[in-house]
Amino acid sequence: MDLQQQDPESSLALVTKAVDMRWLLWKNEVFCPNDGGTWRVEAGSLLTCERSDDFFVAVAMGTEPVKLHAGTVLLSAVPLAEDGWLQPNNAAWVLRG
Repeated sequence: MDLQQQDPESSLALVTKAVDMRWLLWKNEVFCPNDGGTWRVEAGSLLTCERSDDFFVAVAMGTEPVKLHAGTVLLSAVPLAEDGWLQPNNAAWVLRG
């Protein structure tokens, strides 16, 4: 646990960032706890969950990087290798606008 607390790239650091970001998104009414989400699989094996008009989650399920919809990546499981592209086995929270 001590090593994870000291490592800014650890799983614990990612979860802490996600919890903090989720609280801010609720506070700023980007989405609310009960709004659900619309899931779909898009070209290139990109799984998306639309939480609101302003926010979506993207998961790259294929073997090749996939182009993200326009927006600002708030959080990703692994830092993006190239801006606007989500590499395989990675997920991102994206804010439109």
